[in-house]
Amino acid sequence: MAIDAIKTDFKRQLRKNSRLAPPRLSIESATPRALHRYKQQLRAFDAARLEMKLASAAEIQRENSAVATAVRPRILRFSQHV
Repeated sequence: MAIDAIKTDFKRQLRKNSRLAPPRLSIESATPRALHRYKQQLRAFDAARLEMKLASAAEIQRENSAVATAVRPRILRFSQHV
């Protein structure tokens, strides 16, 4: 299904329920094809929310990030390998 069709479907659902949960990936069917479909659905869901002004780009970025932006990686100790 094309991303525009998926986005239109999400927009229809979001008009009925603006607190609609994002699509979820089933762990049992985590194949490359299912992962591709999930990512496509998530992009369409986010695009629909942006178009309908239900969320800002910063909110979507925060929701989709694995690591919070306030967390910065640091090297705590240098060691030499002998």
